[in-house]
Amino acid sequence: MIRQIKEDEVDLIDPIMTKFGQETDSSVPPNFVEWIKSSLKEGKASVYGAFADNNNLNGIGMFGNVSKRLSFVYAVRDTELEIQLVHTFFYNHSTDCPKVGTSGPWMTEVISNHLFELGFRKLWNSS
Repeated sequence: MIRQIKEDEVDLIDPIMTKFGQETDSSVPPNFVEWIKSSLKEGKASVYGAFADNNNLNGIGMFGNVSKRLSFVYAVRDTELEIQLVHTFFYNHSTDCPKVGTSGPWMTEVISNHLFELGFRKLWNSS
């Protein structure tokens, strides 16, 4: 089940972010959970979680309400779950956000390809 994560539930994301860091050799900033809490409190972000039947968090996605960007999607080695998270963002945010962008190195190749299939295009930065 995919549902929005509320400010008082943000601590649930800590274990999955640890798994993300281990699987990708990426360092998660030490104040990341606090940043998410303040972003949710200020309405700057929407965070969705993919929960298993036992209420374990198996996937997470973040959308910047200000930047209008899908900034992070990760599910524990489950591409289909990542795609479900992407679809949840589009379903919940496309009416108030006709131009959605994605960013950052935290998009897997599968998700990148899926976004192309949905009609996204890659904008190259020539700096």
